[in-house]
Amino acid sequence: MQFTAGGFETSFQRTTRTSTSYSLPARKLGAVALCASCGTPFLPTGRRPRKDLNAYCSEWGLKAALRDAAARYRQTQKYRATNVKWRGQRTGRENV
Repeated sequence: MQFTAGGFETSFQRTTRTSTSYSLPARKLGAVALCASCGTPFLPTGRRPRKDLNAYCSEWGLKAALRDAAARYRQTQKYRATNVKWRGQRTGRENV
């Protein structure tokens, strides 16, 4: 069986009923991550990314991470309370 992802080509060979033999690139395929921003597969530098956190490619990296963090913050109660207070001061009314 052939598998191609982001320029990586691996092959799987069935040797017996109970065991499967993998070529070297197939073993390293577990380190491939998908960018949470653009969706392209990439090889992360350093450690394997955690499954519960977003992984970003080097092209989008910091910009996308900051954008996602800002979006998460805007969903919090703290932001909503501050935003209501700010809008009230801006329009000259205390309670909006």
